[in-house]
Amino acid sequence: MKAKFGRYVFLKKLAVGGMAEVFLARRASFGGFSKFVVIKRLLPQHKGRAAYEQLFLTEARTGAILHHPHIAGLYDLGKLDDHYFMAMEFVHGLTLSDLHAASAEKSVPVPPGVVAGLGIAIAEALHYAHEALDEAGEPMRVLHHDITPQNIQISFDGDVKLLDFGVATRVGQPVSGGRRGKPGYMSPEALRRDALDARSDLYSLGVVLWELATGKKAPRGPEGSPEGTVDDAWQPEPLVAPTSIAPSFPKALEMALMAAVSNDVSARPIDGRAFARALRAAARSLELDTGAEAFVAWMRAFMAERVDAERAALVELVQRSEPKAAAPSMTGAPQPMLMSMSGEFDALVAADLLAASQGTSGGHDALGLPDDAPPAPPAPSQPASAPEQVAPALEPAPHVTAPPSRGGFRGPLPLILGALVGAAAAWFIATSAPTVGSVEFTTTPPEARVYSGVKLLGMTPFTASNLPVPTTLNLRVVAAGHAEWNGTLTLDAQRPNRGVELQLKPTP
Repeated sequence: MKAKFGRYVFLKKLAVGGMAEVFLARRASFGGFSKFVVIKRLLPQHKGRAAYEQLFLTEARTGAILHHPHIAGLYDLGKLDDHYFMAMEFVHGLTLSDLHAASAEKSVPVPPGVVAGLGIAIAEALHYAHEALDEAGEPMRVLHHDITPQNIQISFDGDVKLLDFGVATRVGQPVSGGRRGKPGYMSPEALRRDALDARSDLYSLGVVLWELATGKKAPRGPEGSPEGTVDDAWQPEPLVAPTSIAPSFPKALEMALMAAVSNDVSARPIDGRAFARALRAAARSLELDTGAEAFVAWMRAFMAERVDAERAALVELVQRSEPKAAAPSMTGAPQPMLMSMSGEFDALVAADLLAASQGTSGGHDALGLPDDAPPAPPAPSQPASAPEQVAPALEPAPHVTAPPSRGGFRGPLPLILGALVGAAAAWFIATSAPTVGSVEFTTTPPEARVYSGVKLLGMTPFTASNLPVPTTLNLRVVAAGHAEWNGTLTLDAQRPNRGVELQLKPTP
C-alpha cells in the first residue's frame, strides 16, 4: 500500500510514541526527482491539545536551525487535514539500541574505537546544538534531554546521527513537570529538578558509552521499581569503572568516559567540545580507528545478513513506489496511463485501485498501517447503501446519407460519402467519451480505512485520480468505534468522477 499524504507517499510505519507516529515516506516529482524522508506526524488524539502541539512546533523550530553532520536534518513542517507533521532526514541504518542488543546476542564486543568514535560524533553534535546561533544571532543553548541508544542512529555507510529533539529546551527555560528524559540516562541534577546546563546531556551520553563499553545496562531506578519510573528521592549510584566489568577495555579511554558520568557536575567536561577532545586524545594515544569504516566493519562482523536484507528491502520499496503504466491492449484500443505528466503521485493510489478492481494484488504490501485489517466479508449482491450502478452507454452512430445530386448522378458517391460520414460520427462519439476518472473519499469521522476486498487503499480523506473508465470497485470503509460501510462504486462514461461522502454510524 502506498498512502498519499500531501506531496509524500507513506511506505512503512517505523514507530509510534507518546506524541507522534513516524513513517518512512517518499517524495517524487518531475525530472526523475525522488527522495526518501521520515514523516513525523502528531498523533490524532493530540490534535487541538495545546501542550502537545506546542512541543511539536518547538521541535520543528529547533530542527530548522540546526545543521550539523551528526544531527538528522529537518526538511519541512506542515499541516495537512489538521495534522501537524515534519519531514526529516532518512538515515538508512539502525539505532544504537538495535546494534548493541545484536552485538550482545552474538557475543561480539563493541570495539573501543567504535565507543570513542560514537562519543566524539555525538559530543560534537551536542556542542553545536548548545552554541548554534538562532535567527536573532543569539546562542541557542539547546539541551536535548533524551540522549539514549534509541536516539542515536548509525547508517549502513557509517554515518552517526543524533535524532529527536522532541523534548529539547534551552538553558534556563522552564521544563514542564520539572524534568524530561528517561530516568536511566538522566543526570543526577535532572532527577533532582535542579538547573541544568550542557553537562547534563554529556552525563547521558557518558551512560550510553558506558553501556557499550561494559555490555551491561546502567541502573534504571531503585531496585524493584518499574523500569523508567523513579520517585524524586532516587539518585543513581556512581557507575563503576568499565575495566571492573570488561578488563580489556583501555584505561585511557576509561578515564575520559568516567569523567562524563561523574555525579559531581563540576568534575565533568565543561562542554561537548571538551568531551570530544578528551575522547579523541585517548583514541589517538591508543591508535584506535574511530572513523566510519570502523562502524561499518563492526556492524558487518555480526549482522552482515541483516545489513544486506535492509538494503534489499529499501530497493524493493523504491520499486513498489514507482508509478506503473497500464499494460498495452492486445486489441489496439487506447489505454489510460497511470503516470501523470506532473510527476505527482495520484497515480500510485490509482494503480492500487485498478489492481484491486481486477482482483490482483498489484504487487504492493499494506506497509505503514496495521497488519490486523479485518477480513473482507462476503460481497452482498446489492448493498442497500451502495451507489447506483450505471453501465457505460454510447448511442449508436446515426446512419447518414448524402442527398442525390441535382444533376441526376446515380453512381456510388452518395453511398461512399454516407459511409464516411457515418464512420466519422461513430469515431467522434467513441473518442469523446472519457477514458479516465477519479474518486474522492471523505468520511465522518476522518482517517477511516478504505478497503477493496482485503486490500487497503488509503485513509480518508484522499483522492484517487487517473482511474480507467469503466471500472467497478467493491468497497469497505472501516473506522474504530463505527459500523462498517460496504458498497459498490462504478465509474463510467457518464459519471467518470465520483465523490463519496460517508457519515459512519457509531457503534453502541
